[in-house]
Amino acid sequence: MLALTAFYQLSAAVFFAVFTYPNLPPDPALVAQLAQARGAVHGENGYAVLFDLPVGAAKTWPEEVPRCNDDTVDCLALARAHLAAWQAVTAETRAQWQQQGDTINRLRDYDYFRPQPDQYGSDTLPSFRPLIQENTLHAYRFAAGERDAALQGVCRDAHLGLKLMQSHSMVIQSVAGATLLRRNLTLLAEMRAELPADAALPAACDALQVQPAETFALCPLMYGEWMTYREDTRRDNAKIAADAEESAADKAFYFTLMRQAAAQRLYDNSRYCAPEILAAIARDELRVPQQERWPRYCSPINPVCRFAWVDLRHFQARLLNANRYLRAFAVLQHPDAPLPPGYSRDGSGLTFTLHAESAKEGAQTITLPLPGSRLY
Repeated sequence: MLALTAFYQLSAAVFFAVFTYPNLPPDPALVAQLAQARGAVHGENGYAVLFDLPVGAAKTWPEEVPRCNDDTVDCLALARAHLAAWQAVTAETRAQWQQQGDTINRLRDYDYFRPQPDQYGSDTLPSFRPLIQENTLHAYRFAAGERDAALQGVCRDAHLGLKLMQSHSMVIQSVAGATLLRRNLTLLAEMRAELPADAALPAACDALQVQPAETFALCPLMYGEWMTYREDTRRDNAKIAADAEESAADKAFYFTLMRQAAAQRLYDNSRYCAPEILAAIARDELRVPQQERWPRYCSPINPVCRFAWVDLRHFQARLLNANRYLRAFAVLQHPDAPLPPGYSRDGSGLTFTLHAESAKEGAQTITLPLPGSRLY
């Protein structure tokens, strides 16, 4: 009996030792490194104004007026096919669209968009949906003959998408910026195909220059990801601590799990800034850290760390692809310049390939029409 009791006591001691090792807090040095990786920003911060974007127009969008999305082959053709439905929308809907456009115009004047320390957390994120759907309105305006306003809009919003990415805020903001950039550059190419090849573009398009690939690395976004995770965890921890129905033992078990998971998440975030990762990104190669077999900051029997791993490979692909659209725009701007590697041109289109943004679809080949190629 004594031997059995001793065995149980030893087993409990071993389990406790394994479960609580290592029990290190998130490393402040890693937090500082991630903060430094973002780089400095200058000018006026417009992050708070993102919350002013009206979401009503997105929720009440008329069903009879189709919207463009990532799968739309030709947004301008779709708008032209449903132009009558767009022209017949109610005055209330038009007023909502006007309010949305006015708010986006205000955003144009800000230099960058980055949260303050108290603005992190998944429950306090702005909605980027109004920015994305404005692209569809530009297509309808162009189809309706409002060409100058439509061109101004796509150049404005493409530049705004680039600013969202250059701000190095959070992954969700940069992905929204990439979507804004690629959709508006695609629509701009469709518009220019119906204009003379030498037609001038609005001044806002002058800022749409190819960027160093590292501008679109995930590394400088990891500070924002860590801050969001930290605030979400802090909120959940406060609920557990205040729960009178949970025992002290259960709470201790929970906080040990989460302490290790937080330290591991911070370490995983920092791995996106490894020199070999950044060097590959600078070459426009899709490279992200791979999940390690054994979590460095977690007990081997901590299940939270295993399920907490987040693979951001396809987000990295989407960010890098935004630069390929910018490169395509540069080619369309300078048709006599030598073609960059990976781009080809025939009599009517410019073709290039994207990094695979999903495991199902693989690499995608894009063809944008050349300026003036659809003049009849």
